[in-house]
Amino acid sequence: MKYCEHCGAEVDEQAVICVKCGCAIKPEANKNSNNGLLLGAKVLMIVSCVLTPSIGIFIGIFAMLGFTAAIGAAGAGVVICIIYMIMLCTPLAWCLPMTIVLSRKMKNNETIGVGFKICTLLFVSTIAGILLLCAGDNN
Repeated sequence: MKYCEHCGAEVDEQAVICVKCGCAIKPEANKNSNNGLLLGAKVLMIVSCVLTPSIGIFIGIFAMLGFTAAIGAAGAGVVICIIYMIMLCTPLAWCLPMTIVLSRKMKNNETIGVGFKICTLLFVSTIAGILLLCAGDNN
């Protein structure tokens, strides 16, 4: 919703003049001028949320099969592989919440802080973090 800066009345999104006081309504600047970069970062974050645990599970399963074939017993090798799969799936503790926060900020046209962008770069997806940093501070 848009509001008149002079009288505070609610005005239509395309309104040029306030119906209540007659003052001109300034057009809102598009806060997400780099929407393509933000959308690309969001897609890459979603992809990393799917690929990270998938890769961990597949590597764990293949390692488990290799351990059981080499050792002949499923004992310690299975435990090591399960621990390995859990370790590869722990980045989801960062990926999912950060992807949800980015989606919410994009939907509400909120500013995305530099700290969030750097954490995305380090913990979620390098390319997504670079895209967010290239999007600038005006989003």
